[in-house]
Formats: sequence, structure tokens, C-alpha cells
Amino acid sequence: MKAKLVAVNSSAILSVAYNEKKQTMHLVFVSGVRYVYANVPFIVVMQLLAAPSIGRFFNAVIRPSYSYKRKG
Repeated sequence: MKAKLVAVNSSAILSVAYNEKKQTMHLVFVSGVRYVYANVPFIVVMQLLAAPSIGRFFNAVIRPSYSYKRKG
């Protein structure tokens, strides 16, 4: 099953998707570049989506903590 992208209110990140079975989070940045982050717990994705600043949360929590692959 493909994860559905959800638009977010951020100046850096365009959309977020999550595959709960694989625990992968897919991010599309405003530049159009896509990244897939591995082993991200569902609660972290929920915290990202609820954060007052998605970009700040991403830089403080996700970027330094989870491995990723660039997809485009």
C-alpha cells in the first residue's frame, strides 16, 4: 500500500506521508526533492505534524536522528 502525501503548512516542507507498516516517513521539500526516512515511529510523525514549526521540529528531531535516502 502506498502512503498518501498530506500537504503541510511549512516554508521548507511541502508534504508528508507515512507508511506505518514499514515505519517510513516520506517528505517532499518545496524544492521538489523527496526523502524517505527509515524507522520513524508513528508518534514522531504525529509530533511533526502538530509542531508549531514543522521545519524546526524536522531540524531538531528528525534530521539528526533518522537515516534517509534521497528519492529525487
